[in-house]
Order: sequence, then C-alpha cells, then structure tokens
Amino acid sequence: MTTNLAFLLAAILIVGVLVFAAISLTSHKVVKIDTAKYQADFLEIENGLDKLQPKSWNDTVFEMDKMLDEVLRELGFEGKTMADRLKSANSSISNINAVWYAHKLRNEIAHTRKFSVGFEQAKRAVKVYRRALQDLGVI
Repeated sequence: MTTNLAFLLAAILIVGVLVFAAISLTSHKVVKIDTAKYQADFLEIENGLDKLQPKSWNDTVFEMDKMLDEVLRELGFEGKTMADRLKSANSSISNINAVWYAHKLRNEIAHTRKFSVGFEQAKRAVKVYRRALQDLGVI
C-alpha cells in the first residue's frame, strides 16, 4: 500500500513538473511598448523633414532608422547589429526589402563623407519606416 502511494505521489510530481516546464517553454514574453511615445517621436521626426532644408533630409532618414532599431530591440528581436535584428524581424515586416534599402541609405549617410540623400528619397524612406513600424504595431 505504501509503495503504491509513493509511486502515485512520484507520478503526480513528475506530471506537475512536466506541465510546468511545458507552460514555461511555450509561453511568450509579453512586451509592453509605449506606442504613444513612438507615435509622437515618429511625427516629430516626420515633421522635421523640410523640403527647403537639405540637412533635414539626412537627419530624417538617420533618425527614422534609429527609431526602428530601438523598436526592434525593445520588441526583443535578436542580434548584435541593426542588420542582425532586421534579419530576425524578416517575417514581421511586410516591406522588409524596402527597409533594407532605407537602412543602406542610413549607412551611406553615416559612413560616406558629404553623402546626401535627396528630398524625394527621404520622403520615400519615411513611408518605408512608417509601414515597418505599423507592421510592428508601434504606430
């Protein structure tokens, strides 16, 4: 009788541990993002794009890219670099190829002396980043 009880308690304990492990492994970490902050930041950056101020064209692309990278980090996409995080986010962003293009523009701005995007390029980049941030549920 005591042996049967010991086996029953052991079985219950094992099943309990397995259920706990299954729940722990399959539950996703819920990330709470301050969408109001990102919406305000997006509008501020977008409104800084001025057709008569060529410096604002580069600044806008640079800041939009920086904001997307911040969002990717906050959402927990893996990677040491923005490029790594974009690879992680590939299936979450519908216009990923356009985002890659915009990110490459940002890299040109950052790494090429006297590089300047045109106003139309900057406007296009804003649309690309908007779509990506919408896909991620931030704006």
